[in-house]
Amino acid sequence: MPWPTEIDSGDMSRVEANARLMAAAPELLEALECMVATYADMQDGNGDPCPDVIAARAAIAKAQGEQA
Repeated sequence: MPWPTEIDSGDMSRVEANARLMAAAPELLEALECMVATYADMQDGNGDPCPDVIAARAAIAKAQGEQA
């Protein structure tokens, strides 16, 4: 597998940004799990489950290697 072009060109900004995101991932996941627990029963204006909570649950499942 070849190295990303950012490394070849000497532009490490994207690589560094990805490294910072990976470093923050555990805290981001924990915060999202807390948010979902707090707003689990939130509904939209039509009485349906809040789309943001649904999206958050899908993101959590993806981060945990599960299917949403």
